Amino acid sequence: MAEAFKAIKNGFGIWRKIFIAAIPVNLVFLVCSATGVLLPPAVFGLNAYTFERLKGRPATFETFWRGALHYLGKSYLWAGLNAVFLALAWINMRFYGNLSSDLGGALQWFFYLLGLIWLMMQMYLIPYVIQLTEESVWLALRNSLFTVLAFPLYGISLFGMIVLISGAGTATLFPLLMGLPVVLSLIGQSAVQDRLEVAHRRVREQQEEANQPETSPDIEEGIDQE
Repeated sequence: MAEAFKAIKNGFGIWRKIFIAAIPVNLVFLVCSATGVLLPPAVFGLNAYTFERLKGRPATFETFWRGALHYLGKSYLWAGLNAVFLALAWINMRFYGNLSSDLGGALQWFFYLLGLIWLMMQMYLIPYVIQLTEESVWLALRNSLFTVLAFPLYGISLFGMIVLISGAGTATLFPLLMGLPVVLSLIGQSAVQDRLEVAHRRVREQQEEANQPETSPDIEEGIDQE
């Protein structure tokens, strides 16, 4: 939970430094979101903006638009995958929920669990598309699933905090206008950066262990004799 809180803290820390400059971006994102059809590219544009801010590089309103256009096709692919998954999950939950057997109830809960995992994957998916060298929704989808399964406590803690922040932000209009979408995007970008650093560190440790010379029997015998 402490590691998840670090991503929350980092996201809010960056937002605190840029919240005045980010207000126009946040407002345009909300307007685009209200149209529905412009929501997917707006989400990707917002993440392109917050990624630049995460790296300490200057980002402007133009960064948002360039990101939205650059990831236009990928954004609608992401939206389509979400629509298909949610439709299938809803159909299966309704179908198995209407069964009177214990198996039907168990399968319904199974699809509830799949839905939760899918929602948790969304915290990482778009930041992965932007941060990885290969800008692939499918690769980001795989990495998001791996991250959820490999770091379950981290993901559950982060997801719970995001739900609380979202609830608190939407309860009043002022925090929403001041930058709730920007904050949530920064948190997601920070979380993916943190998980990538952890993964790279683990790979380096495994490589170092593999490269360590094994102690030969002769050397061990010499040590024993001494």
